[in-house]
Amino acid sequence: MDIELAEKILMSLVNEGILDVVIVLECSNEESPHQVVLFSLTEYYQYDTRNNCSECGEKIKFKEAKVGFRKGGRL
Repeated sequence: MDIELAEKILMSLVNEGILDVVIVLECSNEESPHQVVLFSLTEYYQYDTRNNCSECGEKIKFKEAKVGFRKGGRL
């Protein structure tokens, strides 16, 4: 399956409420990176990119966001 088709299918399932998006952002702390977990694309786009890690003050690595999916509330 080609990547574009897979992305369209996943986003369609998110839009239908069958899947939820989970986005994990890590800070740039090399010794012990901390995570910020966001549960929607809206949260991701509204998250202030100027925010630093609330635990150690390091920058958040937005360009290295990890995206996953989980069962949504509507099945």
